Amino acid sequence: MRHPFLLFLMATFLLVSCQGQKEIPFNELKSNYQTIKEMGELSTVEYNVGKILKIDDQGPWYKLGDRKILISVKANVKAGVDLTELKEEDIEINGNTIKIELPAAKLFSFYIPNDQVQTVVNDVNGLRHEFSQQDKMNIIKLGEKEIRTEVSQTNILKDAELNAIAWFKSYYQNMGFEQVTVTSKRTLL
Repeated sequence: MRHPFLLFLMATFLLVSCQGQKEIPFNELKSNYQTIKEMGELSTVEYNVGKILKIDDQGPWYKLGDRKILISVKANVKAGVDLTELKEEDIEINGNTIKIELPAAKLFSFYIPNDQVQTVVNDVNGLRHEFSQQDKMNIIKLGEKEIRTEVSQTNILKDAELNAIAWFKSYYQNMGFEQVTVTSKRTLL
């Protein structure tokens, strides 16, 4: 009786130890690749950036008085990876090992909501006119340009790539891959 039981234990041990080495069927992976590509833009980072815009308009010498304005502007910026740029050759599979090279991260949206633009100070004295709506729009455009410059100097693209890499590592590990290597076409690490 001991011999068949020992044989059963060895068979069970072999079966359990070999389960982790199952190979992912190519057809399943192929359809999975299409599903990932169809996801489109994978936003992995969202920044909220604020800027205080101060204009002190003394005006020409012949206009008496001055005018000052202080406007607070907040922008919402999203970045991530455009998965439509993913190519089949960017995914390399060897058994339970997968290597993925993601497209470079990029900015997806830059948006300044109307409720995030506030005039904090609007001081006009002498014979000067109030700031017109066009004046205020030009100031906000200037602020948008400054925010875009500041965002390009932040780590938003690096953070977007790191988050995308972490997401894909987790995704493919959950699919059953034992070794997952994810890089980016433009690694900013």
